[in-house]
Amino acid sequence: MLGVKLLGGAVSRDKSFIEGVAMKRTVGAVELMHLLPQLKDPQSELLLPRSCMGIAKLFFGLRTCQPIHMEEASMLFDKELRGAVEDIV
Repeated sequence: MLGVKLLGGAVSRDKSFIEGVAMKRTVGAVELMHLLPQLKDPQSELLLPRSCMGIAKLFFGLRTCQPIHMEEASMLFDKELRGAVEDIV
């Protein structure tokens, strides 16, 4: 067994398990970000990522795991979030 998810956080000594959990969460959030323009309402487009797109789970992972294991996921998320906000504004 590579690791487990305990209370929403990845618990493992295996770097690839932690990176995989982080990437899975990031990809899910990014896929939802790509759907935001369909709303055609900038206020809702800005509100949804903050409150209900799984971003809180990603931030929890950033707080509970070693940053070196979250680097690739956080870089992808930052790039995509910046693009989404630029499209809204």
